[in-house]
Amino acid sequence: MNWAAGQSFSKCHAEKNVPVDKELRWLFTGEEVNRAVRLWTHGYDLYNPSINAVMHNYTKPNQRFWNYRGAAMPTEQGSGAARIRAFLTGKQVEGGFGMFGLGNQRTLEEYVAWSHTNLGGNWDEY
Repeated sequence: MNWAAGQSFSKCHAEKNVPVDKELRWLFTGEEVNRAVRLWTHGYDLYNPSINAVMHNYTKPNQRFWNYRGAAMPTEQGSGAARIRAFLTGKQVEGGFGMFGLGNQRTLEEYVAWSHTNLGGNWDEY
């Protein structure tokens, strides 16, 4: 079970209570599972439709975002990747995650068991 940006429908308080982690700059792979874990541990339920009502057409993508090559980009990408790895494996980062951390309604372990998702940590069994 995951959260998908192109299939996200909720009341606005979900965005206010569980904002996008601004420290995950230049991160594409991992952003959605980060949102799923954070929303779920904050008490938001996730649902997966049984049919596709909406789709994302990737036949002619025009994502100029990936053409940018600023001097800070490689460092920011590396920091974001390290941050998401630490978050999904239950480790801490310097300064903590603050408002971008796990919620207190459910645990990361409960998310793994519920979603049957291997996050790369010590999740040998669901």
